[in-house]
Amino acid sequence: SGYEAFVPGKGRVVGEGQGRKQRATTRGKTDNCGQVDKMKIEFKLFPTQGEFANSTQAYPAFIGGYGAGKTYVNSVKALMHSIYHNPGLPGLLVAPSYRDLRDTNIPTLIEILEEKAVPFRLYKTNFLLELPWWNSRILLRSADEPERLKGPNVAWAGIDEVARIKEDIW
Repeated sequence: SGYEAFVPGKGRVVGEGQGRKQRATTRGKTDNCGQVDKMKIEFKLFPTQGEFANSTQAYPAFIGGYGAGKTYVNSVKALMHSIYHNPGLPGLLVAPSYRDLRDTNIPTLIEILEEKAVPFRLYKTNFLLELPWWNSRILLRSADEPERLKGPNVAWAGIDEVARIKEDIW
């Protein structure tokens, strides 16, 4: 099982095997415990996207037409949970199918992370995204395999394209 990683200053790294995890290099000052100073990441969002991304409601929804940025803002919200609200705790991002994850959700997450120079590891076989600076993990799952949604303990969950997902799943 291979993985991709992004290391600031070095770019994308491809590795083999989950057992041989490479640590992403860090930049910035560290305290006595080796913790990286919090990195301030600003996301450029339209006003309605910002309302959704910053919502404290239990079940916020972003509804819009084609090209409204639903997947983008859902990815931003997932990263905000992993970095600011629940660092060190796993989260879950669900899409209608693994094809959607592969073709849309994962490239959107990678685009944002690389643009912001945030180190990450993507385990393609396990559909797992790690943010090593925050010790956070995002489980990427498909709604077409509902049994894989049962069981994991997560601090937060997000669903992309909820209109295409059976109601009993969410």
